[in-house]
Amino acid sequence: MRLQLTEATSDVQIEELVAGRIDAGLVIPPLPPRYASSLSYLPVAREPLVIAMSTDAARELGQGAQQWADTPVDLHDLAAAPLVIFPRRLAPGLYDIIMGCYGAAGLMPRIGQEAIQMQTIVSLVSTGMASRSCRARCVICGARAS
Repeated sequence: MRLQLTEATSDVQIEELVAGRIDAGLVIPPLPPRYASSLSYLPVAREPLVIAMSTDAARELGQGAQQWADTPVDLHDLAAAPLVIFPRRLAPGLYDIIMGCYGAAGLMPRIGQEAIQMQTIVSLVSTGMASRSCRARCVICGARAS
């Protein structure tokens, strides 16, 4: 047996699986409906949906980083903050979960910038940088526990 690890987003992995170029992948569910019958998947981990923000942004909201570390956040407190998020096509299931959280709270997120890699998104948020027109405040990452 030979194991070769390659970094790829969920959308790329799903395309590679369907084409038969890879045997397995770690993707964020749910699978797009058009692939649901041609692929099988098993959950290997569940993660909470979390918000990452710079300490400056947390301070502006009247919280210290440690105070928010284990406390659920009310999205109403973050409604005005620009959201840095990945494009929907990369992980439509997770994107829809995030948008659903906002919708359930009666909110529409203010998307400040999109980036592809989670490391890039977190870096933009931690430094308070995004585009010239948007000072990044928060990003939602991870998969919601079900």
